[in-house]
Amino acid sequence: MNQTKGKNLFKNSILYFFGNVLSRIISFLMIPLYTRHIPAADFGFYDTVIALVTFIAGVIFLDVGAGTMRYMFEGKTKEDKNKAVYSGVTIFGLSFAVYLILAFIIGFSFSIDHFIWVVVLGFLISLTAFYSFAARGHEANTLFAISGVVASIAIVVSNLIFIFAFNMDYRLLYISASIGMITQIIMLEAKCKLILNFKRKYLDKDMVKALFKFILPLSVNTAAFWMLNSANRLIVTLMLGAEANGILAIANKFTAILFLISMAFQLAWQEFAFKRGGSKGDAATGEFYSKTFNLFFLFVILGTMVVLPAIQIGLTVLPGFIDAAYRDSIHLIPIAISGAVMSIAGAFLGSVFGAVKKNNYVLISTSVGAAVNIASIFILIHLGVGVMSAPIALLLGFSAALLTRTIVLRKIIGLKANYFYFAIAIALITGSYFAFNYLDWYFNLLIGFVFGMLLIRLLYKNFKSLPIIQKTTVRFSVAKKFKKVKKEDIKILVFNTADFKDISFAGKFIEITVDEVLYGINKIQEKIGVNDIFLVNAGDAETAGQEAVRKLISAFPDNIFFTGAQSSLCTALEVNPHAKIKLYSNIQEIMIEYL
Repeated sequence: MNQTKGKNLFKNSILYFFGNVLSRIISFLMIPLYTRHIPAADFGFYDTVIALVTFIAGVIFLDVGAGTMRYMFEGKTKEDKNKAVYSGVTIFGLSFAVYLILAFIIGFSFSIDHFIWVVVLGFLISLTAFYSFAARGHEANTLFAISGVVASIAIVVSNLIFIFAFNMDYRLLYISASIGMITQIIMLEAKCKLILNFKRKYLDKDMVKALFKFILPLSVNTAAFWMLNSANRLIVTLMLGAEANGILAIANKFTAILFLISMAFQLAWQEFAFKRGGSKGDAATGEFYSKTFNLFFLFVILGTMVVLPAIQIGLTVLPGFIDAAYRDSIHLIPIAISGAVMSIAGAFLGSVFGAVKKNNYVLISTSVGAAVNIASIFILIHLGVGVMSAPIALLLGFSAALLTRTIVLRKIIGLKANYFYFAIAIALITGSYFAFNYLDWYFNLLIGFVFGMLLIRLLYKNFKSLPIIQKTTVRFSVAKKFKKVKKEDIKILVFNTADFKDISFAGKFIEITVDEVLYGINKIQEKIGVNDIFLVNAGDAETAGQEAVRKLISAFPDNIFFTGAQSSLCTALEVNPHAKIKLYSNIQEIMIEYL
């Protein structure tokens, strides 16, 4: 990962973190209000309806937003991006027509409370998702984060007004959610201008066909993912009653704490993975994704062991946070959050499939997880496990999907998942359940402190290697080291000395060839010496040249490289993320700053 991309990943992670933290905290703090003023049966019915309408809307609208963003990132010009956007808008419009027809059929066939609001909410969920992906495709990340926060505030204000001023029943949940999403759509439209910027020339039939072909598997995957992630809510309502699902819904809201920590990175990671791409058989691609996934999975595991004690202590200090009618939900929280761990890790790898354009494998892995989930919940309910059947089945389903994805990606890009971390996760999930439900708060405080220290150590150790951090440390170490080096001892490796015939300095240009690097790296070492300080300008090399640069980085990890921001260095740091590399647009900038 070069410094520019790495910096953007870090920056976007921070941006999404604060945006999602505020949004999720605002939503999470509504739990006391919901549990006091909305009966568990009503809340459970609402949750079931949302699960169904999300499924129907997701399948009909084909997850077109994600596909549109993928093609926007591939666009090299503003016109290319606009063609991707309006190709997505075309498909969205056709999907909306199908959605309305289906809504009329259901409306005349069944009696559903507050059906108009259900239909409106399903449409707004899809439209908000499309606008959000389009905003991120336009790199309006700050607005995307802020709009989410404003939407959450609008929902809270609406809820308070409807509850205390109008004493409204649970239909307030539909209306408030709709108001929040409309607020976000207006904010995103003001910036992205999807309506105002429309021009007929942006309608590209070929791109519409290509986008449709790309997102069609995503639609099928949406159905499979619903069977994995949300079907349990319907099954619990049908087999155990709406009240049981209301209790399950409150327990699931606590998973938001873990999701908000990871989602910030997930959103930025999805963009980065789409931009980076990758190809089958590319060793550097496999190595890069392996290191990143293993680090992320360990981060989520340790984070879980901090979050669970924090929740237990919080509920001990604030016993009224959850109303007595929903108290049974507390025992479900550890397993629900453990399932979220596997879900988050699986979503991380899902972005990798999208990046290498192998979305069909996402469907396969999701289907495996869905089958395990559905089979497990029916078996567990019949065994008398009760509402606990849902989070246990979800944990098993997401674990199966995650393992399937690691196996498939090992074949596609050579992913090397650290399965020892899976063993650690199983042990910690088991231990965390008993600690959460049976140990006093001070034991949980100790557990949280220990794992918190481990998490801090992990972050400190790995954040030092982030490009945005390296940029500062490398610049300092370069300046310090150059003070001790005579300019005549500096050597610049180049693939073509003719490019620098008009540049003179006290040091020496050393010309090398791609073949020399690929097939005789030892000879290169003889030319310059392992401990020399030297500069590299790789130029816009072809595939072989890119591989040559990777070999140079591997062979000389402790030397200081300077290069133009050329394509050959796009994956250099993946070989050795600790190599001291600083990017320049041309060799003259190097001369001015250092020589």
